[in-house]
Parts: sequence; structure tokens; C-alpha cells
Amino acid sequence: MEGNEEADKIDKSALELTETIKMTYGKGEVKAILKKELMNKWQDRWDKDSSGSTYYNIQKKISANGVVRGKRREETIIT
Repeated sequence: MEGNEEADKIDKSALELTETIKMTYGKGEVKAILKKELMNKWQDRWDKDSSGSTYYNIQKKISANGVVRGKRREETIIT
């Protein structure tokens, strides 16, 4: 019981702390976060935009690597 009371005191005192910890990201982490966010925004725009609907019917998911390989007929149309 005594150990629990001590733990409770420590927990309560921790809630009163106002110190903030700043965390920095490495260059690689920032690039990954930005790339993911930009790809999400690009996909959202691609889903909502009515222009280019012919291509959208062929490739619904965008890719940073270019056209997603599909059927020969679809590849010919895109080219």
C-alpha cells in the first residue's frame, strides 16, 4: 500500500510540470513526412478533379514513380 501511495504522489507531481520538450526531426524524417503529405494532397486533388477523367478511369491511384503498369491497351492510350 505504501508503495502505491508514493507512486500516486509522483504521478500527481508530474501533472504539475510545465516543462516542454522540443523534439527535432532529422532530414530524412522531414522528407518522408513531406512526401507523404504531398502525395495525399495530390491524390485528393486527383480524386476530385473532373479534368483528366479519361486517365483517371485508367489509373485511379497516383504514383511518384509514374504510370502504374496495367494492360497493354491502357499503356498505349496513356502514351
